[in-house]
Amino acid sequence: MFSFAIAPRDTRGLCLFWGYEMDDISYMQLALDLARQGLGYTSPNPAVGAVVVSPDGEIVGRGYHHRAGEAHAEINALQEAGARARGATLYVTLEPCSHYGRTPPCVRAVIAAGVARVVAAMVDPNPLVAGRGLAQLADAGLMVQAGVMAEQARELNEMWVRFVTAGRPWVSLKAAVSLDGKLATARGDSRWITGWPARSYGHWLRQIHDAVLVGIGTVLADDPLLTVRLVGKVPAREYDRADDQAGKAVTPGPGPVQPSGSPGGEAGRAGRNPVRVILDSRLRLPVAARVVTVKSAAPTLVATTRRADPDRREALRARGVEILVVEEDAAGRVSLPHLAEELARRGIASILVEGGAEVHAGFLEAGLVDKVYFFLAPRLIGGREAPGAIGGRGAASVAAAARLSGTKVDRLGEDLLVTGYPVSGLRYHHFAVAAWPQA
Repeated sequence: MFSFAIAPRDTRGLCLFWGYEMDDISYMQLALDLARQGLGYTSPNPAVGAVVVSPDGEIVGRGYHHRAGEAHAEINALQEAGARARGATLYVTLEPCSHYGRTPPCVRAVIAAGVARVVAAMVDPNPLVAGRGLAQLADAGLMVQAGVMAEQARELNEMWVRFVTAGRPWVSLKAAVSLDGKLATARGDSRWITGWPARSYGHWLRQIHDAVLVGIGTVLADDPLLTVRLVGKVPAREYDRADDQAGKAVTPGPGPVQPSGSPGGEAGRAGRNPVRVILDSRLRLPVAARVVTVKSAAPTLVATTRRADPDRREALRARGVEILVVEEDAAGRVSLPHLAEELARRGIASILVEGGAEVHAGFLEAGLVDKVYFFLAPRLIGGREAPGAIGGRGAASVAAAARLSGTKVDRLGEDLLVTGYPVSGLRYHHFAVAAWPQA
C-alpha cells in the first residue's frame, strides 16, 4: 500500500512523495468506520467519513454523509470542529468534491476553515472530480495526501465506484442454500434454510442496495415481500412473525448481524427499503401478490416486454405498480443488459439479485454479476427435483466454470457466508441465449 502527497504549489511547487505515518492509518480507520454508518442511505452518492485532528493530535471533529442531498462528511466534521479546525489535519475517505451538485463544493469549506493538511483515502473516480479537488486544495496552500487505506476505502464504496466509472449498476448475486447446494426442497419449501443471523445479514444487504430483483417464478412460489425487516440484532424469539407477514421493519438494534470486518450501519436508524424489481415478460404477477399489496417507501417495478397483455399492464398500474417495458432478448424475454441500462438511467446504482436459480444463471451468463454472496447452511436436502442455486445449462467443463477471486468465508451463527468476485462468466459450447423463466 502506498500514498502520494502534493505539496502546496505556492511554497514548493507541485511535487509528489510517497509514504504515510501510522497515526494516519488510525485516524483514517476512524473515518472509514464513520463512513460505514451511511451505507444504504447516501445513494447515488458514496458513503464518506471525515475526522478533524488538531496539531497536538486531538480529534476535534467527526462527521459522515448521512443522506443524499444533505451535508457531506467534511462539512459535518468541520462544523463540529469549529475554530479548532484552523491548522488541523482533515482525514476523509474520499477526495473532497470540487463541483456543484445538490450541495456546494466541499473544497471551499475546507480552505475557508483554515485546515493545513488534507489526507484522503482515495482519489474520487467520478469524472466530475477526478483529482480536481486535491489540486484546488494544493493550489490554496494546503498539504494534500491521498492513498492512505485506499483499498479499504474502495471496497467500502465498490458499488458506487462501478456505477460512476462503468455507467451501469453494481450487481450482487445472493443465494441461501443447503450444504448440498439446494435453494429449496423438491416441494418448494425454503423457509428457513439458514438461521436468523444469516437472514438478518441478508436483509442488511437489501438495505445497502438500491434495488432487489427476483424473477416471476420466485414471486409465484414464495410470495415474498422483498422489504427490509430484520435489520438489528433482535433475537429470534423477540421477532414477531406478524411483522414479517405485514412487511413492517423491525426496530434496529446495535447494528446488522454481520461477519467481523464487514461494513456496518448506524444504530437506531430505520431500514431503507430497496426498489422491488420483478422480471415478468408475460405479466403473470398476481394483483394480490404481497409485492403489490404491501406498500413500501420504495416502488415495485415490473420489467416486461412489448408482448405483455396491455390489460394486465393497466391492472397493475392501477394498483401502484410501475411497468417498465424493456427490449427482448433472442428468446423473447427481458434483456438483462438493457434492463441494467434502464435502471441506471433511473439512478439505481446497485442491484441485489435474489433468484431464482434461472435468474442467477441469466445474470452470470450475461457477465453482469460483480459480487457473489452465498449463505451455506449445515443441512442436506437432497432430491433430484430440488432446485440448485444456479440453473441454465451449466458450464461445459470445469475449466469453463465461473471463477471467483477475493473469496472470504465468515461464520454467521451455524451458517457460513462465502463472498467473492467473478473473474469470468459461465461459458458454454454452442452458446445461445440463456433460458430462464421470466415468462
